[in-house]
Amino acid sequence: MDALTLDAHRQLSCFLSLSDDDEMAQMILEELSFPRRSYMNDDREENGDEDDA
Repeated sequence: MDALTLDAHRQLSCFLSLSDDDEMAQMILEELSFPRRSYMNDDREENGDEDDA
């Protein structure tokens, strides 16, 4: 388990009971630890619809 996943696991353990060998829980925690992208902003930039004002 990497540091981000371990930190997320510790934070969520206050609310949920997750075992360390629960593979699905680990996959979810890893996914949650990745930064999110704003797809709406990406679409506007690609189409040239973003205002510079």
